[in-house]
This record gives sequence, structure tokens and C-alpha cells, in this order.
Amino acid sequence: MDWCLISLPIISALIGWITNVVAVRLLFRPRKPVSLGLITLQGMVPRRQKDLAQKLGNIVVNDLLPPDEILSKLEQIDIEGEVTSLLRDRIDVVLEKFKEKTPMLAMVMNDSFKAKIKDLVIEEIVNELPVWKRTLAMKVVGELDFYQLVEDKVVSLEVAKVERLVLSVAKKELRTIEWLGGVLGFLIGLVQLGIVHYWLCG
Repeated sequence: MDWCLISLPIISALIGWITNVVAVRLLFRPRKPVSLGLITLQGMVPRRQKDLAQKLGNIVVNDLLPPDEILSKLEQIDIEGEVTSLLRDRIDVVLEKFKEKTPMLAMVMNDSFKAKIKDLVIEEIVNELPVWKRTLAMKVVGELDFYQLVEDKVVSLEVAKVERLVLSVAKKELRTIEWLGGVLGFLIGLVQLGIVHYWLCG
């Protein structure tokens, strides 16, 4: 059989591999639009970066971090212990300042009296904490536009950084796609070789 025919699978494999290598590279490059006359060439990621940012923002808000779930998580944060400890320290400081400014009160403000005031204040504040915590959580969730935060962050990312990020995660898979192009090209070349051989020798 003619060596030109035998080389068909090899040439097809090379074409398939190169085609997929180029296709993978075109995901990110060229980073800036390049005019080729009738068409303008630019990588898919830099060309659609804003669209990707919007889609990612929607996914984060609607699927990954919906506001109701964020609100629920914020409400579950246990801050009672930290608040109690902080109040004990601050109430002591406030009472001492109060004693300095009110000498007459200092005469009756012994340790037992201060302890009762401290316990009463802490009890009242801790009892109201769930309501305050929910109010604060609702304000935080209401004020923060997670969709806009994600969109702005993705849009502001340099394409080179996005490329490095994608390659660091999917380098093996992208390399497999490149080699798969060669394998498929080789198989197609074998089919072509079989057809040509059939025509010539059939």
C-alpha cells in the first residue's frame, strides 16, 4: 500500500490534535480583539467576561448563597458568651467612672451592689440579643448586594489570572481534550484509509 495512504491516520491525528490545542487556547487568547478583516478574533473568556460575571453572580445569589440562607447562618452565630464577657468588663469600667463623678454614690456602691447592677444589665441585654441579632443580620443581608459584589469582582479579574485559575483546576482535563482530538483524528484517518483502500482494491 502506498505510504501516502498509510500516512492518512497520522496526518488526521495531527490535525485533530492541533485543532483541539488551538480550540483550548482560543478560550483565553487573544485577550484583546484582533481584526482579521471580516471577522474580529478574541478569546471566549475575555470576550464574555461580563456575561460570565453576571451568570456567576446569579448562581451565587440563587443557588450557592441565597439571602435567606445567609440570614439563617448569621442568626445561628453564638455571640452570647462574648457579649456577656465584654459587658462584664465594660460595666466595671463604667461604674468606676460613675463613682468618680458621683462621690455620694460611691459610699453605697459596694461590691455586692455593683454585682447586682452588673447581673441585671447583662440579663436584660442577653435576653434581647436574639432580636438585635436578627435585626442586624437582616440589615447586613439587605445592605450587601452579593450579586453585584460577585459581578464586580469577576469583571475586575485580569484574564491572565482567570486563565491561571482555570488551568490550575482543569489542566489535566484540557490536556485530555487536546489528546482526544488526536485520537479521534487517527480513528477518522483509519476510516478514510479503509474507504480509499476499498475503492482502489475493491
